[in-house]
Amino acid sequence: MNWRAFSIATALLAIGATSAVAQIPPGNNYECHKVKDLKVPAKFVPQTGETAADQVGAFIQDVKKPYLLCNPASINGGPIVDPLLHYCCYKIKANTKVKADYDITDQFGPLRLQTSKPFLQCNACSKAPAP
Repeated sequence: MNWRAFSIATALLAIGATSAVAQIPPGNNYECHKVKDLKVPAKFVPQTGETAADQVGAFIQDVKKPYLLCNPASINGGPIVDPLLHYCCYKIKANTKVKADYDITDQFGPLRLQTSKPFLQCNACSKAPAP
């Protein structure tokens, strides 16, 4: 085995890992659960013609139905930064798709991803156990 090449490669990986970890903003991890609308106190009313804009583009979308409830989660014993911050996600139908490529880094490592048509809208929400 070429120990010099191994040492250089190890050093580069360490530098890359250090800079990649520094770029990950602090925040919660989430576990998302599929949901069913129990129609209490009323059935969800779909919304049409909602405008939304993000870092990929601007969209006109219809909000179809509740889909996920995302709870802050401790992954592998890690911390929960904000235990009160939950997300409620809704299925949407957007009028257009905009492709954009992004380099991301998370606990699973670096990836290059390409976006396509949005299909979920997630909003911060409050949550309490039902009686």
